[in-house]
Amino acid sequence: MSLLPSFALSYRLLNSELVERFFLGKELRAMELRWEGLLKTYRKRAQQFCTKLIAIIGLGFGLAPPAPKEVGKLVDWLTRLCRGLGPATEQLVNRWAVTLFGFYRCHQRSC
Repeated sequence: MSLLPSFALSYRLLNSELVERFFLGKELRAMELRWEGLLKTYRKRAQQFCTKLIAIIGLGFGLAPPAPKEVGKLVDWLTRLCRGLGPATEQLVNRWAVTLFGFYRCHQRSC
């Protein structure tokens, strides 16, 4: 059995708080600037999966998700509903076996 800590994102080097702030357009701190290139690749991957993710979760959070034009709006919606990207990731993995970036391929739920 393994547990993903709330500060971690599945298959990602950087923590959920930093990724959340970047996706929401908040300024990076000086020591975080070295990760900007990696964060941009994260955003690109999340943007590519955004439409599929919205189709998968549908009304699963009780409210309709935003239109899938910009992943930042989706992250804003998720973080407001779940009080952070870490808790949102936990919900996505546990309920739908997905992450912001794609399908969760490890430790699948048993039926």
